[in-house]
Amino acid sequence: MDNYTERFNNNDAIETSTSRLPTFPGRTIMYNSNTGILSLVVQGQDVDTAQEVHSIKLAIDFTMTRLKYRQGQELSENSTYVVTGENNPFKLTVLNKTYTAKSKREMVEQMQLGPGETLNQEVIYVGYIVSIDGQACPVAEPVWYVSRGVNAWRLNDELNAIGGLTMQTMINLIANKEQYKNNNGGTNLVLSFETNNLTESQKEGFVNWVTKDGSTQKVADYKEAMIKVTTSDEVPVEQDVESNPFLDRNQEVEITDDDLPF
Repeated sequence: MDNYTERFNNNDAIETSTSRLPTFPGRTIMYNSNTGILSLVVQGQDVDTAQEVHSIKLAIDFTMTRLKYRQGQELSENSTYVVTGENNPFKLTVLNKTYTAKSKREMVEQMQLGPGETLNQEVIYVGYIVSIDGQACPVAEPVWYVSRGVNAWRLNDELNAIGGLTMQTMINLIANKEQYKNNNGGTNLVLSFETNNLTESQKEGFVNWVTKDGSTQKVADYKEAMIKVTTSDEVPVEQDVESNPFLDRNQEVEITDDDLPF
């Protein structure tokens, strides 16, 4: 059985530091830094028809990390995922050569990156949609969000300001088209973030809401499936997708199919 209630009441800390991947039982958040559009997409949906929203409030259940390799504008590869708290290494295959490392730093040392090559770590937040555009959701729908680039740094700053991410933390993603100037002189539209922890009077009602329709069990099953896949001796293979050109470590690239969990 899922132990969400126990983990919630303990206010457990959530660290943020495949053959075909398991199907994710919910929606994915997409953000386009060129247009400033925040949207939600479900499996099988054409991303051009995704629901555009202004803000999404999330409760996080667990996180995963992965490494993203880029070579110029031509080659893009994702490593395997590591479910936070598990001790399995990253596995990354580039041009038919597979590298295995327990950290980004170790992977960089192994790969000996040359000019035009980059390796960045991304955090995937898996949790539940609490509200959309300020309207409370009747059901705790599972959600998947990739945090990277400037937006990742901004979110980390907000979380650090309230003592870190825990089971009782609420994260609000807001697309107000705020401009951010990167080190190369270019401008991105970035997300704004609001974070807070539930008050004592809110906790019981929240647990009842998030567990009542079986969403926590779906996420628990997904987490176990991801652990099983990513701890396999095989090197998981992502689905075939196209990738947009990488900009640089101070820019946010437009969401592409390889950012989706299905």
